[in-house]
Amino acid sequence: MQRHPKAHVVLLTHNETSTGLTNPLRELARIAHSAERLVVVDGVSSISSIDIETDAWGVDVAVSGSQKGWMAPPGLALVSVSERAWAQQAKARSPRFYFDWKEAKTWADKGMTPFTPAVPVAFAMQEGLRMLEEEGLSNVYERHERLARASQAGLQALGFQLFAQEGYRSNTVTSAVPPPGLDVAALRDLLNTKYGVVIAGGQGKMTGKMVRVGHLGAVAEGDVVQVIWAIEQALEELDIAPADGRGVAAVTASVQGVPAAAH
Repeated sequence: MQRHPKAHVVLLTHNETSTGLTNPLRELARIAHSAERLVVVDGVSSISSIDIETDAWGVDVAVSGSQKGWMAPPGLALVSVSERAWAQQAKARSPRFYFDWKEAKTWADKGMTPFTPAVPVAFAMQEGLRMLEEEGLSNVYERHERLARASQAGLQALGFQLFAQEGYRSNTVTSAVPPPGLDVAALRDLLNTKYGVVIAGGQGKMTGKMVRVGHLGAVAEGDVVQVIWAIEQALEELDIAPADGRGVAAVTASVQGVPAAAH
């Protein structure tokens, strides 16, 4: 901010899915807020799955999407706006029509939208919200944290190296560097075609150098076990490592909170 004194807005990404990294949002937002900047947060892959306190942390705008932790198809954007942000919006003179917050709020106060919404997605969102409320947000956050630890343990047991550093690893997606000799494209193709498991690869300069395993939304321990088991079988078929059950054992041990047996 010292290098850009004329900047009025600080844009932060809470959870970065291409690297499997979660930024220390509370600390970053506090610094920006104390410098009297508006804090705008990309929370698409974190909100409803990773704890965020917009008011307490000084987040002025937080944006999410229906397709992630809300467990609905894509098509709806969700925005939290502080009083400071509304004051700034009132002074904004940039051309806008569809993305006019004031117009959207005017209609929202009437229980309507200014344009035809994605009605089926709204019904899906309603069900997602019901599921979140039924489980309880604190339990949702704890489940995502638990599944992240289990995924990390399973991948490490199979010879993968976690990409993000300890303390910054995402609770919604785990990124890892493959063991030597593994063709990531071949692994992903085998997982998809034979085991019905879809994992992501790296992007940009990390293409072919990373795998990403998602555990976001309606995911349970059994899903993680299935993915790690399938990866272990695929590694044996690709002549990388034997399938001796070490991956599933590591996942199970992590979930149960006990040390995994050495292999």
